[in-house]
Amino acid sequence: DNDIQTNTLTVSGLITSNSLSTGNIIIDDNYIKTSVSNSDLELRANGSGTVVVPSNNVLLNNDLQVAGTTNLTNVVIQGNTTQTGNTTQTGNIDLTGNNSIIGNFTVSGVSQFEDINISGNVIKTTASNSDLELRANGTGDVIVPSNDVIITQALTVNGATNLKNTSIQ
Repeated sequence: DNDIQTNTLTVSGLITSNSLSTGNIIIDDNYIKTSVSNSDLELRANGSGTVVVPSNNVLLNNDLQVAGTTNLTNVVIQGNTTQTGNTTQTGNIDLTGNNSIIGNFTVSGVSQFEDINISGNVIKTTASNSDLELRANGTGDVIVPSNDVIITQALTVNGATNLKNTSIQ
């Protein structure tokens, strides 16, 4: 049967075997697995050490669940991702392609969109001497529904203008 059974085995050289069983753990070919049904396989480092995969890619064919904080460096995600819960982003984020937001989008601070800057209740252009245009699509209008419009500089109108209930001082 060629089995060796012992309570303690100390080896100071090479062990060669097709498979190795240590009670609840089986090492067979290039597999490490548990021998007890539905039991977890844990990789743990001692003390402040870490479990390291030095230079090989890790392929997961199932879900990866992380309990705790995860620090990822140089991550490339191919395919779709679904984010559930809150996300805190520190630093810059670059997005390429189309992005869709369903629901509210809240920004605390300054927002920069190409040559448009939004800060507090001020919308301004950031390119030198560039115009800020408000345009409606098709036959739509740009409407200021119920608030006064105050112009503190000159007003230039190109084209026909209809003024209703206008007070000029």
